[in-house]
Amino acid sequence: MQAKIGPIAVRNRAFFGWFDMTMQRGDRVWYEATLDVAVPAKGWVFANDFDISYQKPLGDAQLTAGVRLSSVMPHYDAASLLPTESGAGIANGHHRAGLLAAYTFFDRGYKAFNKPSILLITSWYLSHRYRTGADVSQAAPYVVLAFAFQSDLLDAASGGVARLP
Repeated sequence: MQAKIGPIAVRNRAFFGWFDMTMQRGDRVWYEATLDVAVPAKGWVFANDFDISYQKPLGDAQLTAGVRLSSVMPHYDAASLLPTESGAGIANGHHRAGLLAAYTFFDRGYKAFNKPSILLITSWYLSHRYRTGADVSQAAPYVVLAFAFQSDLLDAASGGVARLP
């Protein structure tokens, strides 16, 4: 869900994912980098990102800055656990809070290359099974730096194929 009133945008992205992975050597879970969590070979994961941002047009460009709250909660069944573990005792989800910023260089409508953007997200773990300070400090941030662009194969205005600039 997303909404925008003036320069303020609010976005909530909820993800319910079922994974059914073929594992080897008796493995029961696998690491999913985007979610930053050990996911059950066969099981559910819930993830949610909630953003509030301010968007400022700068000529053809746009600057976006805001805050993000993120949660990830995997569900482990008996097949995902060792015989010595109980499902109630595994709290492997995590919660983060942080800042986000994006700079979009231009928006020229339907093009093969449009809206080139640089994105920076920095978050700090509010809760995490392994970021307790014993091995990894909670002060160590989660950082994402990315480049993205939009691409349209068809030019909606002319009904033809989009051309590179």
